[in-house]
Amino acid sequence: MYDELRERLYLEIINQDGQQVTDNAENILKRMLRLVEISSNPGLFDTSYSELPAKFAVLDNLIKDIITAGEKAIIWTGFVKNIRLLRRRYDRYGAAMLFGDIPLDELARIVGNFQNYPELRVLVANPAAAKEGLTLTAANHAIYLDRNFNLLDYLQSQDRIHRISQEKTAYIYNVVGEKTIDAYIDDVVYRKQVIAKFVYGDTKELEMPPVIYSKEDILHLLGA
Repeated sequence: MYDELRERLYLEIINQDGQQVTDNAENILKRMLRLVEISSNPGLFDTSYSELPAKFAVLDNLIKDIITAGEKAIIWTGFVKNIRLLRRRYDRYGAAMLFGDIPLDELARIVGNFQNYPELRVLVANPAAAKEGLTLTAANHAIYLDRNFNLLDYLQSQDRIHRISQEKTAYIYNVVGEKTIDAYIDDVVYRKQVIAKFVYGDTKELEMPPVIYSKEDILHLLGA
């Protein structure tokens, strides 16, 4: 499924000149997020998919270890369908969910419950909903099931568990599919983070300009 979509995008882009690709970069990247969907959970792309996603199997083991250690975890994913699926999947551990469409008063209630109730041990959330000021230090494990190219979302969502009030060691996990777009995103986000630390000193004040990709960048991203 992944290879078929990657090949279609590759053939489309290889037949465009560099300027066309640059002009259409934003639209191309949005379409390439479909590859992120497949890597995260093929069922997001094809509703007939009924197997256990490979990342879910990895996640199961991580969550089990964290719960066994008596600690809490936040699972970050950019897809609301994943959020709903994983909340139900980990309901036995006590699970809640958080994403952009949840009203502010409900959001405050969910955060308060997660912070204060020991029996609520897993929060499944969208990084884009993790704005400044949101404190989730009851958890000290943050697991990224998938990511996009937005460095600020990544850093701000990490900061939700890594605040002054955090009394435990904070752990960050990135679940990366080998030989997929995940690996490229991992590299891009890492390079952005290194550059930001060098230029700004404090990444919390960072406002990165939009990324412009050349034709060669896109083809490399597609594994060509």
